[in-house]
Amino acid sequence: MHLTIPFTLPFVAQRGLRALLSLMFVAALLSGIAPSARAQGSEVRATSTDQVKFPNGLRWETMREVVYWYTPTKQKESQSPKDAAQADAVWADEIRKAERQNPAVNLFVLLANATTSTGVSLTFSLLNLLDFERCERPMGGRSSVDQYSKCLARVAVSSQQKSHVVEFVGFCHLNIVGSTDNPNEKNHTEFAFDSRTNTGYFRVIQYGKEVSACRRAIHLEGV
Repeated sequence: MHLTIPFTLPFVAQRGLRALLSLMFVAALLSGIAPSARAQGSEVRATSTDQVKFPNGLRWETMREVVYWYTPTKQKESQSPKDAAQADAVWADEIRKAERQNPAVNLFVLLANATTSTGVSLTFSLLNLLDFERCERPMGGRSSVDQYSKCLARVAVSSQQKSHVVEFVGFCHLNIVGSTDNPNEKNHTEFAFDSRTNTGYFRVIQYGKEVSACRRAIHLEGV
């Protein structure tokens, strides 16, 4: 199951629409995602599956994180301005919605980029937020073992001819940053892209081992 999300956001109040579009345009320039509404979007088809067998030869990378802190003060933390702009562009509607409904709850975005063999830019992103209808929080308590949540994923497809965003649910999200002496190599989310099949793969590393239940893939056609 997936949902196509146009970049024209219908829930935005008319008074703030112009300011939001300006912000999204700047973010889009930095991220490579076209700011216009999707064009010829029906040509792009994206499907996801949790029945995944990873092909040989994948080059895995740790997904980059952008954090929206709201406690004790509002701020945004990322390794680069480009990452922050990409997170804003892909998740603008969900971020603004969460800020209105849960203004004291932090948000976490993971990012990875890829390019198809035909030169189309792709942004794969995961969002972890407080939404009990679409997301599952990690189980708490002393007996809890798993630390990952399950929440939203989006892939943004961008080229000169078309702009297209598709959303999925049920993707695992884990990124626990440790100290300098104990970084998060044991607890994080990884991504790999197979340009031969235009498929993005996701896996979670928890306690230094892969979680087989968190294997996911997004396959793209028409790019």
